[in-house]
Amino acid sequence: MTEFKRIPPEQAQALREQGAVLVDVRDPQAFESNHIPDSVHLDNHSIADFIREADL
Repeated sequence: MTEFKRIPPEQAQALREQGAVLVDVRDPQAFESNHIPDSVHLDNHSIADFIREADL
């Protein structure tokens, strides 16, 4: 995958209902403060492993 696309919240919810994984790349404090249930927090150190394991 070479690019990312922003999508509206309604589309994100529909994708979640179909089993998509929602990735949150905000700083750890923002994620801890509030995040969408079942979202995965990634940072510069963990995103490469996540992509490799997800086989994207």
